[in-house]
Amino acid sequence: MTTENVRIAVRDAQDSQTLAFMDNSAPNAIHFDQADLTRFYEGDSTVLQMRFNKKHDRANAIREGSKLAFIYKGKDYWLNIITAKDVSHQRELMAFSLSLELNKEKVGFYAANTAMAFVEYLKSIDFEQTLTIGINEIADKKLKLDWDGDQSKLGRLYSLANKFDAEISFETILNDDYSLKQQIINIYKKHDESNQGIGQDKTATT
Repeated sequence: MTTENVRIAVRDAQDSQTLAFMDNSAPNAIHFDQADLTRFYEGDSTVLQMRFNKKHDRANAIREGSKLAFIYKGKDYWLNIITAKDVSHQRELMAFSLSLELNKEKVGFYAANTAMAFVEYLKSIDFEQTLTIGINEIADKKLKLDWDGDQSKLGRLYSLANKFDAEISFETILNDDYSLKQQIINIYKKHDESNQGIGQDKTATT
């Protein structure tokens, strides 16, 4: 990511305004010399590790809780800064996508009284309704399920998908001002001989 110019908006903790920009091609923006973007197949989660010049007059806007929003290779990203620490004349940060943020929130015991669809279980897990259903290949399927003990919200979502023989991925949609418009959860039938699952079939591509 460091070798390709990317304009990154630094948003405040409430995602109400843009405080600064990180852009190596803009003379007055904050410049960075390291940006390692790691995407995980499971859930399409993302971790960003960056190092930048802390002497810039807007560098203090980049702190724990601030958001980073950008477009990279045609995909929208909206990340929450988890850690930000000074190392010599630079500052290092680590930021997680919203799907990984679900790891910090817990849900407890749950038992359905009747067979329910995936979307109905999602409402009990994501009761703040931070996720919007996008693709749903199992909309008609219903199961009566229960869970013992506590889990992270993300863990419960993966467990739910597994019980439905499904795969899930997360997609971020930004507004023109870099604020978060939607966090979408896509639900696919699990990959097998008849269903593609997450991703695209590239077997015919050399």
